[in-house]
Amino acid sequence: MEQLILSRLETTAKIIAEVRPEQLSAPTPCREYDVRGVIGHLVGGARAIAAAARGEPVDLASFVHADGDYLAELNDDLEAVADDLITQARAALSDRDLGERTLPIGEGMPGKMLLRIALIEAVVHGWDIAKATGQRYEIPDEVAGPMLDGMRKAFGDAERPPGSAFGPIVPVPGDSPLAEQLIAFTGRTP
Repeated sequence: MEQLILSRLETTAKIIAEVRPEQLSAPTPCREYDVRGVIGHLVGGARAIAAAARGEPVDLASFVHADGDYLAELNDDLEAVADDLITQARAALSDRDLGERTLPIGEGMPGKMLLRIALIEAVVHGWDIAKATGQRYEIPDEVAGPMLDGMRKAFGDAERPPGSAFGPIVPVPGDSPLAEQLIAFTGRTP
């Protein structure tokens, strides 16, 4: 799974590097964030995962809402931000036992759960940035299918309360491509 996450983050990093400065304030399908916010959220999450992988305690609230302005920290250099995202991800995901450990996030988070969260973040937020900036982002069936199955098992089809990780499921035809079904399941319009 670590290689899949890294691959998806590399795809997202390429998209980030192509974002034009005037697009940073554009709204995204992620209702909470504009483009700048989604990028900050991804980089902050990668930094938190890397810290936890090193054994450093990470506050659960700061992990869940990792949305610092990392672009400003890197002088709004989107290529440097993309590089930082990949550097942090590689540092965290180089630990092949990560999925087997309990990580110091909050009261302790199972590594397998963290890896599933990291994959969802990489894929869905990569799609968010691409959609908001007019770039292509493909989610292959071999990625979308298992993710969708896992998310359906974890979250079910029940109504989602305010403040949940995803918005209400957007209805799409049952024969829609798996990528569209996955995106719709997260409350986004494909």
